Amino acid sequence: MTLLIGKTAEFLMAELPTVTPAADGAITPQASYVSLNGAATTRQMTLANASVANGMRRKMMLFEAVDVSQTVDVDFNDETGAKTWTPANAGEMLLLLGSENGAWNVFFGKNVA
Repeated sequence: MTLLIGKTAEFLMAELPTVTPAADGAITPQASYVSLNGAATTRQMTLANASVANGMRRKMMLFEAVDVSQTVDVDFNDETGAKTWTPANAGEMLLLLGSENGAWNVFFGKNVA
């Protein structure tokens, strides 16, 4: 299973455009790879809901924590409400899939609460 997830992540990163989050922490939903680097400053991001209007229904976003020296997290809504992904180690990834109802589904990732 780990090999499959690793290969899936490699494929997605090669295919998805890289997005840099806005200075205010807002992340525009789009099929992309988002690298979060907390080496010099905190990277606390807020992801808008997936929706038909923003084109994220059935599309994925991949987040990677490059450095977690400072706080790194991503806030988003799943089907049960508000969630926060807080990676504990550099290299951790979160893959979200936009659902029909605008919520994000965690495809893989840990440290989501």
